[in-house]
Amino acid sequence: MPDPVTWISSQGTTFTFAGASFKCMEISREGSAPSRERLDLSTLDIADGSDKVYANAPLKEPADPLKFTIQFRAHGSSDGPTAGAEGTLTTTGGSGTYRCTASSISRRTAQFVEGSATFEQVLS
Repeated sequence: MPDPVTWISSQGTTFTFAGASFKCMEISREGSAPSRERLDLSTLDIADGSDKVYANAPLKEPADPLKFTIQFRAHGSSDGPTAGAEGTLTTTGGSGTYRCTASSISRRTAQFVEGSATFEQVLS
């Protein structure tokens, strides 16, 4: 599944989880994985206008799971993704196995439900 950073402000994107379809209102990534950070090796004698010098982190950690929160809208009487549920999450950008770690409903009407759900990638 692609990096959720590419999905931020993806209003109108839809996703399915455990067979139910939802409309994304906003998607935001939580934190960053230390194994993907780069070190800034620039010194104070760097010339004006020069690019900074970067290097990959010297220690390789096991891959950290991707974590992100989706603000969603579902039509009908859906309760949204269930916290603790694990399944395939599919969106316009791809699919993968994720666990819903938290879910809440912020608004419910006769026509739709709005809420948020936090997902964590299941690493095998």
